[in-house]
Amino acid sequence: MADTSSSRWLVLGSLWALYASFGLVAGSLAPLLSQIRLDLGMSHAAMGAALGAWPFVYLAVSAIAGKLLDRYGLHVGLAAGAVLISASALLRAGAQSGTTLWFAVAVFGLGGPFISIGAPKLVTEWFAAEERGLAVGLYSTASSLGAITALVIADPLRVATGHWRWVMVIFAAISLTSGLLWVVVSSQNPLRNKPELIDDQHEGLWRDPTVRRILFLAFAIFFVGHALNGWMPEMLRTG
Repeated sequence: MADTSSSRWLVLGSLWALYASFGLVAGSLAPLLSQIRLDLGMSHAAMGAALGAWPFVYLAVSAIAGKLLDRYGLHVGLAAGAVLISASALLRAGAQSGTTLWFAVAVFGLGGPFISIGAPKLVTEWFAAEERGLAVGLYSTASSLGAITALVIADPLRVATGHWRWVMVIFAAISLTSGLLWVVVSSQNPLRNKPELIDDQHEGLWRDPTVRRILFLAFAIFFVGHALNGWMPEMLRTG
């Protein structure tokens, strides 16, 4: 049963901040590729491997993130996701080689699924059926706006601070702040009517060819989209 109190919009707002920081950190490397690659002495192939680190980990962690969210709840799961995303940005700031950058980016893949999987779960628990479309539409803008913000401000911040590493530190602080906001808001506004968990494996869905085609298309969009987005600013700059 969904929560009918006005606090649900405040909770959605804190989720929006989490998802925006997700997009901010995810898009943080793209506008700074040239500076990072030269500073760390990386080839284009090594940088490409680093850019692909978090989607690779993300796909693996997504398989269990939902179960962990069911077990420990959104309060803990989304907070953990924010901490891991912040840690990823901070580790990027301290990277000294292509290998350490790869691991720093991979940490993002550990935290990202908790945000992207927790978001629709939160909407289901907090909003009635007639409001869920609006709620999903609102939080879906956050990641894109976060990524756009990274593209716009990353290089000016690099110029202002003197180094790309400080940009990562600033983004890490923003992500951690959004996590703290979520902890405060969710602690002060607990869900009043918790839905019952249903132990149903839905094995029949996997046998549906339509579902399998949708999953394949979703994977292809995820793969191609992230492959192009990471290099797009660099391609536009050099092209």
